[in-house]
Amino acid sequence: MSQALKVRKRSQNVTVARKRQPLASLREHRLERESRLRREEADARWKRIKEMIVIGSVAYISLCAFSILAIVLLSGSYPSTDKLILIGFITQLLTNLFLHMAGKMPDFKK
Repeated sequence: MSQALKVRKRSQNVTVARKRQPLASLREHRLERESRLRREEADARWKRIKEMIVIGSVAYISLCAFSILAIVLLSGSYPSTDKLILIGFITQLLTNLFLHMAGKMPDFKK
């Protein structure tokens, strides 16, 4: 091998070795790392709890809405205009719930 090629390979190996070693200023103390990890775990746990509350609420409201809709549609005592209004209301309610759950903002200006 030529001398220039050896020097280039040697300089590449040195830069790789330098990249692998963390700087002393970037090292994190063991207690700081444990504290940071505990905070991140608590934040993740709280986020999961909030998501479960939202999902449970949407499921409960959806079940109640479908139950009311079934009762009104199956009973013959309600006029057809009331049934149409109820269907439109429940459709809009469920659409807004699922949009909220998906993170989209419902457009109320329509």
